[in-house]
Amino acid sequence: MTDDNQHPRGLSREEVALRVMEGKTNEQPASSGQSTGRIICTNVFTYFNLIFFLIAAALLAVRSYNHMMFLPVILANTAIGIVQEL
Repeated sequence: MTDDNQHPRGLSREEVALRVMEGKTNEQPASSGQSTGRIICTNVFTYFNLIFFLIAAALLAVRSYNHMMFLPVILANTAIGIVQEL
């Protein structure tokens, strides 16, 4: 083995300058994704959440609280979706 393989030297100043001119830098591009508020809105206001909200409202109106046990699952699913996108 040569000494270069054991101890890599890195780039010279000229190599760095050349790569910078070619646009080969480590700068992270601006995010083109959605904002945090938009991610939350798109996960909360879905068609299925609307249906479950209407069912929960109907169950609440008739005081059938035992049948509303699906709500924690819906809330957890929404929270997981938000966290995954963030």
